[in-house]
Amino acid sequence: MDVRDRAAGIRPEEAERLFDPFYRARETASSAPGIGVGLAVCKRIVEAQDGHLWARPRDGGGSDFGFALPALGQGTDDS
Repeated sequence: MDVRDRAAGIRPEEAERLFDPFYRARETASSAPGIGVGLAVCKRIVEAQDGHLWARPRDGGGSDFGFALPALGQGTDDS
């Protein structure tokens, strides 16, 4: 699953930091509400299910945020 936009975008060097608790991108911290915990919570939920989460800039501006989860029965050995 991924979500793409054409908003301000993110810098490549910030992509991983966006998932750190309380991190706010300098460019959007004053214009976007929040305290920087939403993406950190999402990351922990996805990783707890053996998935992975990403954020990356889009060519032409904007961002691509997404996550992937393993197919049913292909995660950890819980059988």
